Amino acid sequence: MKHAMIDLECLGNGTNGLIVSIGAAEFEPGGDDLADPGRTFKANLTIQSGLNAGAVVEGRTIVWWLQQDDAARKALTDPGPVPEREALAALRAWLTKCGVEFVWGHGVNYDLRILAQAYLRYKQQIPWPWRNERDTRTLFDVAGVTPEDWAAVEARIPAGVKHEPVFDAVKQVGVVQRCYNRLKACPA
Repeated sequence: MKHAMIDLECLGNGTNGLIVSIGAAEFEPGGDDLADPGRTFKANLTIQSGLNAGAVVEGRTIVWWLQQDDAARKALTDPGPVPEREALAALRAWLTKCGVEFVWGHGVNYDLRILAQAYLRYKQQIPWPWRNERDTRTLFDVAGVTPEDWAAVEARIPAGVKHEPVFDAVKQVGVVQRCYNRLKACPA
């Protein structure tokens, strides 16, 4: 069964937070191959299209983005942004093409929740069943993830930009794989 890690960058953290970038990486949880560029997805979204559809911007999130590196902010516009509806359709098509059954987010109450709400703004069905949602933070807690786990994954991937969603998704994939393999090695 195929899995995809989804990472969002937003201008609001609430359920209707405005999405500015979507990144995803297709992977096998028990594998050890990090997603290559042919197995990733990225779309930057126009701010106005999200606002027009009812997405919400939060001042504290804008302040947070202003404190990030220039490279992180530049990644929100490269490649050029597309309307929210177009980005959501492209993500749906990518998930279908990859045969993804399970979707992961870094926390139960952020990436997948905000993305699902974006689909609902356009009266579109969410492209995965709710029962196929997975959460990294719970897995990381159960598996005892340490800073050394993150460092080991970062050493295996090309340097990237923190808060660029594909880079973040690939890092999260690597740690999920370490967790799965660690838990599989535990005696029953």
